[in-house]
Parts: sequence; C-alpha cells; structure tokens
Amino acid sequence: MRSTSAAHESYSSRGYLPHWDVPGAVQFLTWRLHDSLPQEVYDRLIRQAASKGEDVRPKQVEALLDKGYGQCLLARPMAAIAVQHVLFDDFPDISFTLFV
Repeated sequence: MRSTSAAHESYSSRGYLPHWDVPGAVQFLTWRLHDSLPQEVYDRLIRQAASKGEDVRPKQVEALLDKGYGQCLLARPMAAIAVQHVLFDDFPDISFTLFV
C-alpha cells in the first residue's frame, strides 16, 4: 500500500517490511544470518518479558543480536565476498556503492 501523504510519498509498505525509495539517497542493509540470534536465547527473552508483564522491545533484540552469537560467518572474507557478489552481480541494473 503506497502512502498518500506528500511527506511520505517515497514510503510504502505491504504490511510487514517498510520500503523507502528515494533516488540518490544513501541506504543501508544489515545482513543477519539465521544463527545470529539462537531461538533459545530469543525464547528466554520472551519468557523474561512475559514474567514482568511486558512485551519484548526491539532494543532488547538488537542488543542480543549485537552480542555475536552464532558462527559470525559474514566476518569471514569469503562469505563477505559472496554477499558482495550477490549485490553487484545479481542486480546489474541497480547502482551500488559499498561502504565498509
């Protein structure tokens, strides 16, 4: 669904992931792998929040993601190169500048 507001004319959402498309704007992607937040760690966070009558907050999840659980495969040069190839080779009609 595209927003009708002039201030948000470049913003759209299909209900689950928002999209912001402004030509020439700098955007960033965060690549997270499946094991970056193990299910048992997330389940523990949910149980702790529920025991306090609270909801899990995004900042809590981000803090856990930043702890470096899992194999951290994207820290390995060959895996990082594979991601670069996906961006640069699989989307030849889109211009990317990679800032690392």
